[in-house]
Amino acid sequence: MADQIKSHRRLALMRELAEGKLNQTALAEKYGVTQGAISQFKTKYAAQITEIQADFENEFAGLWIANKSNRILEYMNQVELINEQLQADPPPRNMGTLLRYAQIAIRSVAEELGALTQKVESTNKTTYKVEGIDIEKLK
Repeated sequence: MADQIKSHRRLALMRELAEGKLNQTALAEKYGVTQGAISQFKTKYAAQITEIQADFENEFAGLWIANKSNRILEYMNQVELINEQLQADPPPRNMGTLLRYAQIAIRSVAEELGALTQKVESTNKTTYKVEGIDIEKLK
């Protein structure tokens, strides 16, 4: 039941529960679910709701993905899963794709940590002046 509420609506409901202005019956009516579903939701997302209460002004409070260390841990999980698949016997047929995904995850972590040098396109302009020639007359 608690899984009936998805994505942005989930965050909105967590914030409303953290704020405490509406009771569970009113929230159930607002979100088109039962009061029991709201109660299950409140239990399931208790940690996130507490985090939102502690930092209500932060629009990203309660979102695990907004935390850098959580994102890096998720990348690490993905690479570990890929490594397990790559060690299977027989090896997977999509080994190249799995390796690319692992490389992308590793690069993403390096970007998160600021370990990559930035590629900067040059915006320098060079102007030449030829003595004795009026460029405006040539136009």
